[in-house]
Amino acid sequence: MRTLSILLLAALCGCPTSSDDDEFLGGDFQFETYGVTDACFDGGFEALFMPDGPDTPNEWGDPIYIPPEDELPSTYNIAMPDPFNDMEVTVSGDADSRLVDGAANLGVELDPDDYPGCLVDMDIDVDLVVDSATEVHGTAVLHTSSFDEGTCPAVDTDPCDITLDLRGTLVE
Repeated sequence: MRTLSILLLAALCGCPTSSDDDEFLGGDFQFETYGVTDACFDGGFEALFMPDGPDTPNEWGDPIYIPPEDELPSTYNIAMPDPFNDMEVTVSGDADSRLVDGAANLGVELDPDDYPGCLVDMDIDVDLVVDSATEVHGTAVLHTSSFDEGTCPAVDTDPCDITLDLRGTLVE
């Protein structure tokens, strides 16, 4: 009887009856890159993704929307930081992860200062782990191709991968 009274009181006052504050509800997340593995240009692109050095995470310009589980799969456009172009993504996953598979970002000018006019194409896969209601982390693999020999640096293989270590925090 006491439990019923508590539940009734909670319902009348509008108080939450669950203490699950760690449920991932999605929202806008501010991302930062905290690590780069560059298999394209022997580490040469690391400075692009972490301009203040490998020990200083680089915050992205605009928050990125991450949908809750009940909106999956979800397709929408996101604004990307320079040098990327805005792009359409399809997000899938489950309660503990979010996946973007095969998003495309075409005509990206990776380093206009040292290689003006070097435009590359990227297929992008993202694998995020939901850490809590307000935190995610994971990787983005930029499968990079179409290096123009006239304006781009020489690469060992085409395509090649640039892997970014990411973490995101819910924007309150």
